[in-house]
Amino acid sequence: MASSLEVLREDSGVSSRYQLLFVHGSCSQAAMWRPMMGWFAQHGIPSAAVSLRGHGGSGGSLEGATINDYVDDVLSACRTLADFPIVIVGHSMGGFVVQHLLSRMERPALDSVVLLAPGPSRTMRTEGLRMALRRPLNFARATVSRDIRHIYDGDGLREFLLHPAISAETEAAVRSAIRPESWTALQEMNGFAPDWTANRRHPRMLVLSGSLDRMVRPKASRATARDWGADFREVAGLSHMLAVEPGWADVAEVMMDWIAAGRLAQAS
Repeated sequence: MASSLEVLREDSGVSSRYQLLFVHGSCSQAAMWRPMMGWFAQHGIPSAAVSLRGHGGSGGSLEGATINDYVDDVLSACRTLADFPIVIVGHSMGGFVVQHLLSRMERPALDSVVLLAPGPSRTMRTEGLRMALRRPLNFARATVSRDIRHIYDGDGLREFLLHPAISAETEAAVRSAIRPESWTALQEMNGFAPDWTANRRHPRMLVLSGSLDRMVRPKASRATARDWGADFREVAGLSHMLAVEPGWADVAEVMMDWIAAGRLAQAS
């Protein structure tokens, strides 16, 4: 897939000790990371963002695409990067994909890992059931059509992805950016848990959660951090879309400070 993957890049213009690779969540694409990539570039840190197969400008089909297929895409994107340490950042389903990447024997040399509101380490089954009970008609439409976008019908978008006080402009922008997703991969998130016990010698990890997240609640993200032995931070006033909601720059700053502190500790 490497030749047909869309990998967006943002050069910092200065020498850096690490680079970022961003992995988007379900129904999304690499372009969602543009504001955060620009922010890091202004702070001297280059980055790239991959669109998984069938998303954004990448080739391939969503039909039957699996979590392992998406892991292969991330590995392919890593091979296109310059030869210096990678900090990999995964959001939501992308965070679930990154956890599966860490369970692989074949994986790139990573400086560290940041998971933003990730699909939980013990699968989305509990979170999914809770959401289905809150919006049963939306979930019924999604199941019958095999199109997860129906869970965001009506007020479902604010219910699960955005906090209630979000502006109508931001809501419209998020809604217009939602794209189809592999039904197969989404179903795997309910039963195909990453093996966090397979290799405890994984890179340093930070799990970040928005305090108002109602798709992957902070308690679920905290449990993921506990399973991996990772650090955990909760950002007040944000919901699930940590990279695009107003306040995303606060998330970027938490990430940068954590990465810098870890690199300093390793050097001392």
